Amino acid sequence: MNQISSDKTPVNFFGLRSLINSRYTNFQKISCTYYGGVISAYDQILKRNVHIRIIENATNCNDSIKGDLNEISLLKHYQHENILQLYDIEFYKQNKEITMYIITEPMDTNLESIIRSPQVITNDHIQFIIYQAIRALFYIHSSGVIVGNLCPRVIEINANCEVKICNFRLAFGNNKIFWAENHVYRVNKLFLAPEYFCGANYITTKSDIWSIGCIMATLLRRQPLFDSESYLRLIASILEVLGSQEEDDFFFLSNQANEYIKNLPKTKKILWNEIFQGADPAALNFLDKMLVFNPLKRWCAEKLLKHKYLETLYDPEYDDIAAKSFLFDYHEETDRKNLKKKLYRLIENHCIWVN
Repeated sequence: MNQISSDKTPVNFFGLRSLINSRYTNFQKISCTYYGGVISAYDQILKRNVHIRIIENATNCNDSIKGDLNEISLLKHYQHENILQLYDIEFYKQNKEITMYIITEPMDTNLESIIRSPQVITNDHIQFIIYQAIRALFYIHSSGVIVGNLCPRVIEINANCEVKICNFRLAFGNNKIFWAENHVYRVNKLFLAPEYFCGANYITTKSDIWSIGCIMATLLRRQPLFDSESYLRLIASILEVLGSQEEDDFFFLSNQANEYIKNLPKTKKILWNEIFQGADPAALNFLDKMLVFNPLKRWCAEKLLKHKYLETLYDPEYDDIAAKSFLFDYHEETDRKNLKKKLYRLIENHCIWVN
């Protein structure tokens, strides 16, 4: 760890007054999030640009601490070219409140901004973006982790089309009950798999595959594929596109969701080439393997990498799997003091405490 000054520079972003280590200068606002915000800065010691995530009241509730543990643990755990690189962590204590600063490599923008911009997105762009996202998921899923919040906003991208997944606050373990189901309102439901809001009692890695399918569809048409005015409307919208499903495909539904779907009018699947006119047929076949209502029938990341659509990019020699599985040993914890101890222990050898 480099020795640095403990002097602090006050900065005001997002309606927050933060004190950041004086090694950082040239602050610029990047984005605002529900937990704080992201700014860019220059590290005078290591002579490099960085992004700083400001997390206010980092330990004010159990869910916030678990999100912090997720973010730091997984960014430290993963070493992959399509996952954001963690540089450092700083804490600032004032009274009983703690502000956390997560310093990462900088990225130019995110997919949400690209989709909303007038910038041209070619078929080659989409293919390369989705390939990198699937590569990252193959690596993440090999460690038994579900990202749980995949949407264009959490996929960052550089001008050279380099893609990185950057947010793990709502990640959880494979085949576990979704620990943060009360936080579904914090994610963009346009990209959530049906099992999240149809009462499934367990979620698998296939839920992330659905999300990537929705992201790909949004890239292809520059607008979301489904209508998310409400979760009920979202279910209806999905079935209007995919068509009515076989009864066996509803095995994961709650009784309430099952009853609602049974009362919907019967529909036929809309052909993808009617929605995405002029799109590469291989791309639409690839999309078809991801946007499947029944999670058991969706392709996994490993199988998708070998699909014809990615054959010009895929090289099995670069198939990376995580060195070891990740265990969320804190998700069942309910005592805040214990959670705080876990958080402090986690960053003990990685952060600089700013007192």
